[in-house]
Amino acid sequence: EEVEEKNNTIQKLQTENAQLREREEELKNENEEEKSKLEDVVCSLEQYVISIKNALEEKSELIQELRHDVETQKRNLIEQQTSFDSVNKERLEIEKDLKEKISELQIQFESSTSRTSTISTVY
Repeated sequence: EEVEEKNNTIQKLQTENAQLREREEELKNENEEEKSKLEDVVCSLEQYVISIKNALEEKSELIQELRHDVETQKRNLIEQQTSFDSVNKERLEIEKDLKEKISELQIQFESSTSRTSTISTVY
């Protein structure tokens, strides 16, 4: 009887051992599937990160180009303003000279008219 009990116990333990090995194999397979899925996710994330990095680099290049364009336009505007100021100053000087000449001519004309008037009165 004791031998039979031991045999039954051994048989139970062997059955449990077989079930545990089966369960272990199932878990290994599940683990491999999960690992494969995670590797796919990691790969996908890496590609996403690379695409974001590339987009950021493109944006950075565009920003640099825009900054350069803005600086160029700024210099051009400064040059235009300087040129405009110079032309405006010259125009104001010419206007001043013209006013002075007109004033002189008016004085000469009035003086001339006055002499003409005096001469005609004398005759």
